[in-house]
Amino acid sequence: MKSLKHISKSLPKVFFGLILLAWGTALISGCDDCDDCYIIGEDTPPAVPRGLFSETGDNSVTLWWIENQDEETDFYVIYRSLTEFGQYDWLGEADGPPFVDNSADNGDVYYYAITAVGFNGLESELSYETVYDV
Repeated sequence: MKSLKHISKSLPKVFFGLILLAWGTALISGCDDCDDCYIIGEDTPPAVPRGLFSETGDNSVTLWWIENQDEETDFYVIYRSLTEFGQYDWLGEADGPPFVDNSADNGDVYYYAITAVGFNGLESELSYETVYDV
C-alpha cells in the first residue's frame, strides 16, 4: 500500500493531467460543425510542381512534370503566356502528366507554368520551371 506522502507527491501530476484531458475534450467537442473546425495543415497549399518540360508536336505541345508525392495534391492547373514573365492565363487542368495543349499554333512561342491544387482548394505558387516552346 502506498504511503500518504507518496500519494500527496503524485497528486499535482494527476491533477495537471486531468486538467489537460478536460481542456482537450472541451476543445475537440467545441466543434459543432465540421466547417468550423480547424485542423493543423488544412490551410497549407500543396508543394510547387517540379521538373516541367515540353515536347513539341504538330500544332500541339505536350507538357510533362514530376508529380507531387504528398497526399495533399488533388489536381494540377496549367497556365500559358505569350510573353516571358508575362501574364499567365488558365489553359486547363489535369490529374497528372502529361497535358497536351492542342490550341498551340506552329511557329508561335509559348511559355508554360503549372500549379498544384490541394483537396482543401488551395493552389500552390507557379512552378519554378517555366518552359517555352515553339
